[in-house]
Amino acid sequence: MVSKIVIDADLVTSKVFLKLKGVAPKVFLLFLRRRKMTKVGKKGKEKWVISNNGEIVFPYAEAKEKFGITPPRFQRALDQLVEHGFIDIVHSGG
Repeated sequence: MVSKIVIDADLVTSKVFLKLKGVAPKVFLLFLRRRKMTKVGKKGKEKWVISNNGEIVFPYAEAKEKFGITPPRFQRALDQLVEHGFIDIVHSGG
């Protein structure tokens, strides 16, 4: 199965995206990869919506084990993404 991430071209060239530092852009892309997109609407007028919005989980342990992102770097990335409006933290684990 092929996975695709669709990113708006304007987002990638936006001033706010280009301000992201360190691993924040990488973490953002990893969040985008976790979205589940579903078509809704009448045939011929469907649109794609995020069906797991508010339910995306990305633990610190996984960031470290799978992607080599240390907890402090992951935290800084999350802080930037929240600060610039790319993600919202609905529930903080612990």
